[in-house]
Amino acid sequence: GQRRDEEAATSAESFAVIEAARDASVKECERLAAVVADQTAEATDLEANIAEMSATVVTLQTEVASLEDTVREFETELTEAQDTITAANGEATQSALTITQLRDELVQ
Repeated sequence: GQRRDEEAATSAESFAVIEAARDASVKECERLAAVVADQTAEATDLEANIAEMSATVVTLQTEVASLEDTVREFETELTEAQDTITAANGEATQSALTITQLRDELVQ
């Protein structure tokens, strides 16, 4: 009788230790699951930030391309204006020569 009682007490103690270990394991698993959930949420936020930055980069690249086109247009217009000025200077020089010749002829 007493031996059986001792075995029962030992079994109860063993069971209590096992229960405590199981409870601790469950708590640790829950803690780890919460950590994983936090990290997953952080990763999702980072992915959203990266997508937003990528979209901004694409927008900036488009704006840069547009500005480069505008610069090329201005350069073309500037070249045309310089050509026009050069032609006008040539005409002015020719007119001055013609005027000089006419004056010389009138003086004679």
